Amino acid sequence: AIQRNLPQHKIKVFAVHPKRADVFVLDEVRELMEWADIIHVHYWKSGRLLRSTFPKEFGDKPRILFHHNPYDVLTEENQYYTAVCVVNEELHNKLPSAHLVPHCINLSFFKFNDNYTEDKTVMMSVARIEGKKGVREVAQACLDLGYKFLLVGRVSKPEYMEQVIRLGGNTLEFWENVSDQKLLEAYYKSAIHVCNSVDGFESGTLPILEAMACGVPVLTRNIGLVPDIYNGSNMVIRSTPTEDIED
Repeated sequence: AIQRNLPQHKIKVFAVHPKRADVFVLDEVRELMEWADIIHVHYWKSGRLLRSTFPKEFGDKPRILFHHNPYDVLTEENQYYTAVCVVNEELHNKLPSAHLVPHCINLSFFKFNDNYTEDKTVMMSVARIEGKKGVREVAQACLDLGYKFLLVGRVSKPEYMEQVIRLGGNTLEFWENVSDQKLLEAYYKSAIHVCNSVDGFESGTLPILEAMACGVPVLTRNIGLVPDIYNGSNMVIRSTPTEDIED
């Protein structure tokens, strides 16, 4: 999104796994670091790998670190960056010296849908499907209620996804690694969007904002960016743990 919305800059996006980056990846990223005027890191562990592997190339340029995760925001790696950014008030309270750059979405794309569905379809949009996202519990609730469960996302832990598939049965429909246009279609098909992540694991999530923009009610716990927009009376928020299927 940064690359797409800042066409006046030459931005190259490159993924570096913090534990499994092979020599060819590192050679390419070293060339990119030499080419760039600014190094913008979106995961501090990947940044630590770059810093330790290429100290000269890393240290010669202005460096921005973006924290998207509530955990490890106080890492010692912060000291190696020209600027540090966070995405919500919770992270900013933990690290007041950082720049707060809130999550945002494109409202001209995620347009309000006047034709709200009459189908009882429950949706989750999960970038990395694994245990801390609480997908299994939502699958169980949908199975118990006989509601369709539309799950959109990418599988991070295959064994967990197998559990979700077995549990969801014929109520589950899984859309894997979809385009933005298909994601929009999923919101328009849904009666409700659910975010059921455990505490201290999310900084967003962006699907909460996307669903709200599309006119889809959101059922969430008080996590990520939710406390930033909750004023005590403008939302109804689940207060029980992820595992509470009955709630």
